[in-house]
Amino acid sequence: MTLRDLGKIALGVAVTPFTAIVNFVEEQRRQREEERRRRESPCVFTDGISKERFLELAQEAANETVRVQSFDVNKMAVTIHVKSQSGLTTWDADIDYSDFGHLTGRYWLKTENDDSLIPEHYAKVLKKKIEQDLLGQANCQ
Repeated sequence: MTLRDLGKIALGVAVTPFTAIVNFVEEQRRQREEERRRRESPCVFTDGISKERFLELAQEAANETVRVQSFDVNKMAVTIHVKSQSGLTTWDADIDYSDFGHLTGRYWLKTENDDSLIPEHYAKVLKKKIEQDLLGQANCQ
């Protein structure tokens, strides 16, 4: 092995972590941009579920999920208000079902209480209801 080979190896060892960092930062930027595009896509209720039906499905999911005290719907996003275990306070979780402006069942979840399974449960219940409605619409055509 020559001195030149050792130099190439040393350069590769130094460049590899830098390249990994650059790739990581670029991927994070790309994901933020994609998330921004998704959130800014106009919501259209033309895929088989109306706004009114989405509200009904959100209510059904709330009725089937313990400790969900109430909920709000804004376009394709649902905020659930969950009663704490003590019953003295509430906390919120936001579930966004806008898949680039379309209602597909796919969702993005943000919660004030990462330890609770309730937001994920609610999100999955509503996802299943959306998918069943969409499947029912497809079977009727």
